[in-house]
Amino acid sequence: MAGQDRRYLTHEYLNTHWEPLGHAQVAQDLARAKLGYACSANIPHNFDELSVRPDLRPLLAEIADPTLAETVRDFAMNQVFRRDIFVRGLDRLPAAETAGNSAGSASP
Repeated sequence: MAGQDRRYLTHEYLNTHWEPLGHAQVAQDLARAKLGYACSANIPHNFDELSVRPDLRPLLAEIADPTLAETVRDFAMNQVFRRDIFVRGLDRLPAAETAGNSAGSASP
């Protein structure tokens, strides 16, 4: 943060109503608007092989709840800002078509 512009930091963090929200809270709020989490807008973050340390990948693979998996993935990647894509009428691909995607983004 020391290298950031003070105006940006003031706008981002010193806002009266600023409250950080985790993935689970955002997903829950947007679900009420009939929007579902599709994937990260940052392409490499959709693939654990590209974004998560090898020793943490088995832990992520064991998590069945996709929302919890995204929260754990944030910690594993030391990620504080997310850039996610939510869509209405989300159609999931069959598991066979997402076999190469270990981040779990392609299935809820």
